[in-house]
Amino acid sequence: MKNILATILFYPSLFFAQGSFALSSSKRTPNQGTSEVINQFDTRTANPVLSALNNVGVEKGLYFQSFVVVNTSLTLTAVFPHSGTNEIATAVEQQDLTGTPAITSIYSGSEVRYFTLKSFYFGCEANSVVSVADVALQCTIFVAGFKDGQEKGSATYTFSPTAANVVRPSMIQAKLPDDFVELQNVTVIQDNPKLKALVLDDINVMLYS
Repeated sequence: MKNILATILFYPSLFFAQGSFALSSSKRTPNQGTSEVINQFDTRTANPVLSALNNVGVEKGLYFQSFVVVNTSLTLTAVFPHSGTNEIATAVEQQDLTGTPAITSIYSGSEVRYFTLKSFYFGCEANSVVSVADVALQCTIFVAGFKDGQEKGSATYTFSPTAANVVRPSMIQAKLPDDFVELQNVTVIQDNPKLKALVLDDINVMLYS
């Protein structure tokens, strides 16, 4: 015993360094699996007349609430997708029916525990329900991430087409801050959803199962 105590007194790093290593290595449980995906929605079909039939629902492990698929080769749109022909959209008519636009891992049958939102492309255009003008509009969106009912991060982005480029402007990329990690729910709210439709594409996420 005296020899052990003497060793601790004269060489404490041998004991405390090992104890610290054991503690830190036992705190984490490895994920069962992770995968990075980019939601482009280009394999989805879309009815060009009845948008109510085009609800996104589940796409690549996540549920998209209050979003519909839009095929821009069949429907007049002011903002083209970042890639392919499909994008997803939300406006007051979807939100009145199913609530706040959101991306979530919480739904019946979900195999995703949580997800990290890295980036997405977006733009805004006149809502075709209340406007006959097929033009892009400036808009500001507010994005918030949640886990276990607690907000973990938030960010604001603005899409500003120039006066000379209100028809077919490019989407812009929103890169999320570092606190948008291991989330269960992300809400995406645009200003004035009655007059403006928010469109998204190429949503880059990391899934944890």
